[in-house]
Amino acid sequence: MKRSAPSGGYDFGPKRDYRRRVWGGISEAVGPHKSDKHILLMPSIEGDEIAVAEGKGFRRANMHVVDANPAIVAHLQRRYPGINTYGVTASRACERITDSGIVLAACNFDFTNSVGFPLLDEIHEIWEHDCIVAGTMLGLTVLRGREPSYMAAALDEVTHCLYNDRAMEETRQSFRGLTKRDVGRMTMVSGVMGLTLHRYGIYLSGKQTMLWWLGRSLGLLSGDGGLSQPLLCDPTIMGLALSAIERAGLPPEAVAKFRGYWLEHVRAFFEALADEALERGQTLDAFYEAYQEEVRSFSCER
Repeated sequence: MKRSAPSGGYDFGPKRDYRRRVWGGISEAVGPHKSDKHILLMPSIEGDEIAVAEGKGFRRANMHVVDANPAIVAHLQRRYPGINTYGVTASRACERITDSGIVLAACNFDFTNSVGFPLLDEIHEIWEHDCIVAGTMLGLTVLRGREPSYMAAALDEVTHCLYNDRAMEETRQSFRGLTKRDVGRMTMVSGVMGLTLHRYGIYLSGKQTMLWWLGRSLGLLSGDGGLSQPLLCDPTIMGLALSAIERAGLPPEAVAKFRGYWLEHVRAFFEALADEALERGQTLDAFYEAYQEEVRSFSCER
């Protein structure tokens, strides 16, 4: 999947502020020992994001710079000697990084595309590569709006599930300042990859508005077995949202896509929670009964 960008890159105030906020959050989460941490980023041709990451303590030798246009990464290689460059899609770059045995501490996937199957396919493929592990910091940026009709209908079902039950009040409080559709976008994308929420924001890019968020990849649990940040891909919500999408009259191929994205991910998360329960001395029967009770507490019926 290719992304579009101005020929001169993105060198304007809101974009610079966005980079500072994203890499400030990543730097804070990664901690003080950054010199040996590998990161992936997708700067535009002016390369400002490389300088921002370098200013936070990350070394060029551990930067993996991605753009599907080989000419852009060749230009950045000349401007910032020592970086690792990939003139391919982000998913293909993650495949190569995995083949090299490298684990990424953080990635900023600045896609700037609208939420649709091309974007979700790319994210699903990225998530399948082992360079991203539980605890990797992940930044995602998407176009706020212009979704195809099938995705708009699916987003409506997801947001209905998120906002229809009082049990989700704590989760909703994490999204102050965002529209319901924004929360749906974040949940839809994160349901493919799996994130806990760290921070988020919106910025203007010309006449368009971009939505970005930052979180840790699935599997980071706090010491008491609970999630350390609000979960953007709660398996209960995603499962119920899938049921709602199936009832919404979307084309069968679209429903099959969502099932392919989410079911594997929900299963993996469910297994991780079960492992945590076993470590706490809880039996699987007791864990499953508690989980079923949680499922019954939600309702996505209109």
